[in-house]
Amino acid sequence: MSKVIRLSESLAMQAREVGEVSGRSSSQQIEYWVRLGKFAEDHSDLTGQMCSIPLDSYI
Repeated sequence: MSKVIRLSESLAMQAREVGEVSGRSSSQQIEYWVRLGKFAEDHSDLTGQMCSIPLDSYI
């Protein structure tokens, strides 16, 4: 289910720019960032380097 949320113009622009490089739409990039943040919070005992390996399968 989609939901409209308000974002700052700068965040939306960053998502568009990064998404273009990553092959994602702005919405997909923002969802990726949200999932990445959630994963980091859910696994706070892991280091950043350790998080990057399972993220590919988690996200």
